Amino acid sequence: PHHRQALLVEPTLPVGNEFYDPSYIAFQNFNDYGKKNLTQFAINALQRTSDLFALGEYSEGTKRNYLQELRYLFTHYPDTRPSHLTEKMAVDYLIYLSKTLQCSKVKTKMASQSFAFFFKHVLKKEYHSPKVLYGAHCNK
Repeated sequence: PHHRQALLVEPTLPVGNEFYDPSYIAFQNFNDYGKKNLTQFAINALQRTSDLFALGEYSEGTKRNYLQELRYLFTHYPDTRPSHLTEKMAVDYLIYLSKTLQCSKVKTKMASQSFAFFFKHVLKKEYHSPKVLYGAHCNK
């Protein structure tokens, strides 16, 4: 008899010590951002961010994740220089991650933390992570 074989497709998961995040699968469609070219302003901003990591004790994973989140932010606003990004733009992007891409709260928090680093240390601007990311029980 003729048997049909079920086609099983496993999602491509991040390599390394990264934990499994269900939003990663939904995020696959979003990964085209990583293939877009960055402006020289964005490249310079990423380099400056990377240089400032040397002043602190950040793990390689944190550095990689923060730079990746910033790259996604910069490609989301391709016509805006990183130095002209506003806190509102960053928060609107977090809402996009949550509502449109249905990313997990963990991913959204990490993105917000990377934006906080960039705004505070690179741009020397205020940035306040949205309190709703931390729940009602926490006063951040």
